[in-house]
Amino acid sequence: MKIFMLSLMLGFLSQASAQSYMIMNNGSTLTTDKAGFIYDLGHYAYPHKISLKGGVFFIEENSIIATVDENGMLYRKYEHIPEKIKGKGINYFLSSEGELYTIDRTGGIKVKVQEDFKRASHFGGRYFLLALEDGMVEFVTINLDGEFTRHPEMRMKLTDIVSLGGSYFMNRRGIVHTINSWGEIIPQADKRVGIISVRGGNFFTDSSNFIYSVTGEGELLTPAVPASLTVTNIVKNASNYFIDLQGRLFVVSEQGEIFQKSLDGYDFKNIAVISL
Repeated sequence: MKIFMLSLMLGFLSQASAQSYMIMNNGSTLTTDKAGFIYDLGHYAYPHKISLKGGVFFIEENSIIATVDENGMLYRKYEHIPEKIKGKGINYFLSSEGELYTIDRTGGIKVKVQEDFKRASHFGGRYFLLALEDGMVEFVTINLDGEFTRHPEMRMKLTDIVSLGGSYFMNRRGIVHTINSWGEIIPQADKRVGIISVRGGNFFTDSSNFIYSVTGEGELLTPAVPASLTVTNIVKNASNYFIDLQGRLFVVSEQGEIFQKSLDGYDFKNIAVISL
């Protein structure tokens, strides 16, 4: 087992989920937990057999779902997977028949069916949009316990939304809205952000090459970055980490901090499947 600490502070101040995974070219599957450790627990997955993936789950051969809990443990189980998947995010996927599959912080799977969910039209990491009359949409968020919340108070025109992301979106006025661990939507009207470019689960970059992170509490931060990071060199962006041109791994913590990390024996240029 190979373990390294991403940050001593991860997981102690927030209820945000930081678990994730990455699958290497040789099939070795690494996981991360909410406390900021990464694990090689001997799991393997054939990259070419992955039929669907999200932030904390992936599906193999349309029949086996692998989920990661908040402690970095990976579980596999046979599950009926709908034939037609309409959309997916960090901890959910939705069928064309309105079947909503969610993954909670323990790696457990919940299934809810609602007729209205057939009208889902656009998908973010922790939310999706329901198409309403006259071009309006309603937000549905998914919290860390795998429960959904509808937000009729957040109805807006689809044309007023210019960018969707993991735990955030931007409207036409340039205001970023964040989604916290409990599924609440928080407008960040006091923050000035350019056009969103690179989009990850809990981070994004903008047209001015600034990088922003979203904490579990829903705060929007402009964090300090490692000296080795050049924002324009990001080539792979995942749920809570990203890779640059040189194959360096950067992890975004639950508190929105960014750390460069390495793991003996692994070249992160060789990641075949990233989360999200």
